[in-house]
Amino acid sequence: MKQIITKITCDVCKGEMSPIHKDEKTHITVVFTTEQTEGRSIKHYLSNELIDLCNHCQQKVIEGHMIFAEGAMGHNTYWFKHWKNPDPAQLGLKKESEG
Repeated sequence: MKQIITKITCDVCKGEMSPIHKDEKTHITVVFTTEQTEGRSIKHYLSNELIDLCNHCQQKVIEGHMIFAEGAMGHNTYWFKHWKNPDPAQLGLKKESEG
């Protein structure tokens, strides 16, 4: 018998999210720093995105922090301006590899 386990991670901090959020993506406006076709740097612009957002990151947005994004062809990276590559342990979150 095969058992498929799906892990859902926050698109911003990469922390693991509860499985109850598997169908709950968030519509949110982010600041893109690259154009989305080839990923070249351009003047920043706003884009509405559908992303997985954990409770901690959602609270940061509510407090007024903007999410920034870069990438192309649907392979995007999201972050808050003051954390480019956050360490989930510092946020009190589990890393993807931890179980």
